[in-house]
Amino acid sequence: GSSIVSGYFPDGFEKKAMDRARAELHELIENRIPADLPHDMLVAHGRIWQEICRAAEKLAADLIVMASHKPAFSDILLQPNASQVLHHAPISVLIVR
Repeated sequence: GSSIVSGYFPDGFEKKAMDRARAELHELIENRIPADLPHDMLVAHGRIWQEICRAAEKLAADLIVMASHKPAFSDILLQPNASQVLHHAPISVLIVR
C-alpha cells in the first residue's frame, strides 16, 4: 500500500483486517460449501488481478473462473480485473457473464 495512506490507520490495522477477512471467509465456507467438496481458502491483499494470478500458481490451480460485468466508461482507462487476469494468468481463465 501507499506509505501516505498507511499513516491514517492505527498500528496493527492490516493484520486485524486480514484476520477478520479469514474468519469471515472461513465461516462462509463452513455454512455454504459441502464438507466433501474439495476447496482451498486464501486471503490476500494487493492488486486484485495480480493476487489472483499469484494464488493460481500457489494453489497449482487448473482453471480460474471469474465473473464479468457490463463495461462502464471507466473501463476504457482502467481495465477491469477480469481482463487483466485473462491477459496475465499462467493458466486458463473462464469469464462468466
